[in-house]
Amino acid sequence: MKMGGVFGGKLYKPKPADVTAMGKKLEWLHNKHEWAIDGLTDIKALNFGDIGEKFDTVLNHDIQMLFYTFQVPAVLMGAAKIPEGLARVQLDAFERRIQSIQAEVEKVIEQHIFRRVLQANGLDVHVEFEWGRPSSMETYERLAKVSEILKSPMTSGALKQLLEDQVVQLLNLPEDEYEALKQTEEEERRREEERPQPIVPGQQASPPKFVAPAEKEKVGESFENYNDINEWLGFKYNDYVKQILSFVRGDTFDLVRAQTVIEAAAGKLTATQITELKKVLGEGFKKNLSLTEMAANMDKRVKPKDLYRMKGGFIVKSAGIPVLARSAEFRSIAIVRSEVTRVANEGAIAHFKEGGVTKVRWVA
Repeated sequence: MKMGGVFGGKLYKPKPADVTAMGKKLEWLHNKHEWAIDGLTDIKALNFGDIGEKFDTVLNHDIQMLFYTFQVPAVLMGAAKIPEGLARVQLDAFERRIQSIQAEVEKVIEQHIFRRVLQANGLDVHVEFEWGRPSSMETYERLAKVSEILKSPMTSGALKQLLEDQVVQLLNLPEDEYEALKQTEEEERRREEERPQPIVPGQQASPPKFVAPAEKEKVGESFENYNDINEWLGFKYNDYVKQILSFVRGDTFDLVRAQTVIEAAAGKLTATQITELKKVLGEGFKKNLSLTEMAANMDKRVKPKDLYRMKGGFIVKSAGIPVLARSAEFRSIAIVRSEVTRVANEGAIAHFKEGGVTKVRWVA
């Protein structure tokens, strides 16, 4: 208790008699006492501080030592605030330790307790001791894996049968009832297979008898008399190839040619590559090469790059990266396939016009 003080620039000092009288009043107190004091008197309770705080470090150390001694993760006791991944690792390590202890105890129980009792009673059998049952989480994870395997079309019937039996065990379903239902289903399927199928209208109808065509006119001319396609159809293949080669030499190949620097950067063919493409196509038609062989020659000589998507004269980008339209691996065969078809048709039209054909119609 503090009595007196400075108020309004004036020091007020209590008399000794007042202090003694106040002290007498504080000797005997109970919870019903009420005090009314002025501004020159200040009453405060004695503060001893947080006494238990001094023991927190010691108690936490003792708890940690208990966890280390019993090898129990603190997270299981709710005394640790750690990430979920680390908690799973600690739980897995704890379960492994428990399993190792169970394995050692299991040997003693099987060989030195149960086996001795059974042998003493004239039973020489194998003893298998099982610890507990899988947890709900373990059962759920196991069922999820089994379900994925059962849904796979590559799973054999025998494996599906084994997995179905395991599902029955995991779900604690009555095995006798399951076997009875499975037997009933098998018998029902067998009866369904043995049941005669209904006759479909027209199923037993016999095909009409074969009637040999009547001979009206006999032609003695043989196909061996036609030596080449020119004689057969009036079509000269060499002239057709010449028209194709002539078109290849004069065409600009605008569909695959780069007209600007941006198009060249996007993967379209440059003037030098167009020249090599013409050589590859011309050589292919002269030597009658396959599309695969021509594509291989194009990979070696033209060397097309990755083709990127363009819009409005610019390369399309996603997150700052150009969007790929076709990789270089497949560009050669695509270009060869489309350009061979195009130049072959153009050569055919030119050849037909040279032969006097005035109208051509393409039929797919």
